[in-house]
Amino acid sequence: INVTATAGVDGASTGNAYGMQTDGSHRQGSSTQTTLKGHEINLEASVNGTGEAHAMHAEGPRYSTNTEYVNLIQAGEGKSLVLTLVAKAGAADKAIAMWAENGGAVNRIQGSDLGDQINITGNIYSGKGGKNEIIIGKGSDWVSIDGHISGNNNFIDTGAGDDFIR
Repeated sequence: INVTATAGVDGASTGNAYGMQTDGSHRQGSSTQTTLKGHEINLEASVNGTGEAHAMHAEGPRYSTNTEYVNLIQAGEGKSLVLTLVAKAGAADKAIAMWAENGGAVNRIQGSDLGDQINITGNIYSGKGGKNEIIIGKGSDWVSIDGHISGNNNFIDTGAGDDFIR
């Protein structure tokens, strides 16, 4: 599965690019979930201008609620997950691979028990109750993050096995 979102032309325009988005900032009531399920998944967001690139963008309601707004990337049945998650922008602080803000906003990467490879290029941000989760099962897993991690709701669980985190 290949998903690419691009904004801006020749660096002259502004705009944001979201590869995968769930947004509850102006909603009330029901939860939503956006799902990508497969073996090899490439998800990229890039901005050629001055905007922000979010490969995974989850925004919860700006008021108290019990609902969730979830972006889920999941291994296919009986398959390992090979994920490449990339955010590119003109300014490094605008390239955000996983962005989750406000309560109920969740970006979740759910691997398998078969040895997963997760490669993330871009920053990871959680704020105001938003969550970023990388959960992979037993097996020999590889998680590589090339970017800054900020916020207090970011979680990586590699399960049992010989795992590598960089």
